[in-house]
Amino acid sequence: MGGTVAEINHLFDQAETADLDERTAYMSELAKRIRKWDGTRFESLVRTTLQGGELDITGWKVIAVKAVMIITIERNLTLSFRHGDKVTTIVKYPKTEPMIEKFAEAIAKGAW
Repeated sequence: MGGTVAEINHLFDQAETADLDERTAYMSELAKRIRKWDGTRFESLVRTTLQGGELDITGWKVIAVKAVMIITIERNLTLSFRHGDKVTTIVKYPKTEPMIEKFAEAIAKGAW
């Protein structure tokens, strides 16, 4: 799943003025489409949206899962990742960037 730059920017613009439930839906949609250069804008959206609880990451790109993991670590949130039928709650996150990247890849692929 992708989208043109204009389509992705439009989704980001819509998310900025949405309420929390709508922002969560936009965050999930964007997580499936973003590219590396959208990362900063996506992180900003996650910071204003993420509350903890359970997050369905089925179909999300690794960069999106990694952004959520980093913000979860920074804010000391408890978050469960749902991928299809699997639900994974992380109790201890890796501390280094390369390990967070590898962990995000495994979570995004449903390997956990």
